[in-house]
Order: sequence, then C-alpha cells, then structure tokens
Amino acid sequence: MLQMKRLILASLCLLGAWDAHARVLIPREHSHLVEAITNSGRFYISVYQKSPLVAANFLRNVENGYYNGLQIHHMVPGFVLQFGDRRTIGQNNAEYPLHVTEGSYRSIQHLDLGMANLENGLPSDKQVVLFLRDSDEHRGEYSIFARVIKGGHVIGRLTKGDRIRQMRIVRYAAK
Repeated sequence: MLQMKRLILASLCLLGAWDAHARVLIPREHSHLVEAITNSGRFYISVYQKSPLVAANFLRNVENGYYNGLQIHHMVPGFVLQFGDRRTIGQNNAEYPLHVTEGSYRSIQHLDLGMANLENGLPSDKQVVLFLRDSDEHRGEYSIFARVIKGGHVIGRLTKGDRIRQMRIVRYAAK
C-alpha cells in the first residue's frame, strides 16, 4: 500500500513538473513565454510586445538554440547577471547591432531583461542582461524586452559560471 502511494505521489510530481509552464499567466502586454532551464532550476520569461524588434531578435536566438549551454559570464552581485557571450570572456560578441530606437525610458525593475548596448549605443544581438534590482540610474541604457515572471528564487541562486542548459518558447500569448 505504501509503495502504491509513493508511486502515485511520484507520478503527480512528474505531471506537475511537466506542465509547470501551463500555470504561468502571460500579461496582456507581453507576447511569449520562454522557459529557461539552468543547473539551479527553471525560470520563466515573459516577452514584451512593446519592444518588438529586440524581442523578436531574442526569440529568434531562443528558437535557434543560441543560449543553450551558455554560461553566465558576468555578474555584479545584487545588480546584474549577463549571458550570451559564447567566448565567456565578457566582451560583447555581437554579430550585428540591432538598429532600433527601442530603449527603456522607464526605470529598470527587478527581474527585467535587456540587451546589452554596444559602444555605439545600439543594443547587441545576443548579450542579455538580467537585472537583480531596480535601477533608476540606468534608465535608457538598455533595451528592455522581457521580465522574469516565475522562478525569481532560481535567479537568486544563479552565479557566474552557472549554465543556461536550455531556453525554449513554451507558449504564445492568445491574440
């Protein structure tokens, strides 16, 4: 009997983990839900519709598997985590700058994601910065395109050298 209860409990746990993203609501002003699986757990990213070019570029990178296996190559404790540099040396390895005028004209909020800017002020095509705190002083310096909406506790455990095992689009917003 005890064995049967354990089997049922294990099955329910597996089903819960398998369908975890189904319980994440995408805010109306967002377009997609992206699941990030790390060595510390999973978190979910909701992508803004208000930054369509930067968001589309990020989603294209996710679909192409660009971020899969990459390390978090830069960290400023209590401020940012950064990933997207395949060389893991912290230099911006943009293949092309994103020629957009989408900036963050509001204050940056805890768990926002933005593309790192190049020297010319245009956002990179690959480097993602994840903010660990609110930041008024960096308003307009990053192209904010998304926000972590579930799994913030996982973000708190990540550190330089941790890996993004996989990123994938798990759901599109209803139109």
